Amino acid sequence: MADITMLKKANNNILGEVITTCTGPWGGKSVDDQFEKFLSELVEEKVWKTFKRKHTDDFFKIMKDFETNKRTFQPNKSGNIQILIPKALVELSIESQGVKTFKEIVKKTDDAHKKRVDFASGKLVFSDETFRAFYKKSINAISKSIDELMHENEGSEVKTIFLTGGLSDCLIVQESIKKTNWNANIVVPNDAGLAVLKGALCLGPFPNALSLVPNTSRQKKFPPFVSISLRTHIFELPIGLGTGIDKLTLCLCICITRRQYRHWR
Repeated sequence: MADITMLKKANNNILGEVITTCTGPWGGKSVDDQFEKFLSELVEEKVWKTFKRKHTDDFFKIMKDFETNKRTFQPNKSGNIQILIPKALVELSIESQGVKTFKEIVKKTDDAHKKRVDFASGKLVFSDETFRAFYKKSINAISKSIDELMHENEGSEVKTIFLTGGLSDCLIVQESIKKTNWNANIVVPNDAGLAVLKGALCLGPFPNALSLVPNTSRQKKFPPFVSISLRTHIFELPIGLGTGIDKLTLCLCICITRRQYRHWR
């Protein structure tokens, strides 16, 4: 999921929402879904479903391998990306499609996108261009939402954009957002994936550090400290305690995570 919120500092150093959180399914899970869709189309949907059901451990190994490559992918560096394909998926695919090798499955398709993929030494080998395509849907949706917010209300005055959440660690996401013409400083903290948790722990004891736009449905969904962490995940100390944040007047906070937050029970 991706949560985008516009915050403004009031005269009393309290952060207030200018625009309540805009949420959409554009986070790391969206990138994972594109990768799964690719594999499902490659080996046939029925084979992919059987593999996930009967070989769960192997399925998680593929996704773990993809997650590692997803976070470390460097868009400006040439080279191939390799994903290990478990023997179980190879055997299921060969049996289903009546071929002798898995490489035949990879090469027999007429899809130009899949032609930029090879199979060698038990691994799918992706070109940079093909691997980059897995991020496209998520990045385009995030950029479009930010662009819409930047043209609403006080959006044109935003000078700082904070990126947090697991997908914010991906260089390709940072690069894509930094290439925009919003005239804002893009800030990505160290360990962006942990910034939400740090915000919850640090700001939880200070419920008055943030003034939220009333939203009954969202208040029911999240406890107060989680709501605070979603909006001020970058801030490790309350406003005005020597963090330099007291210099800010208006900012946009973007939290890009892998999964949707579960309803609080």
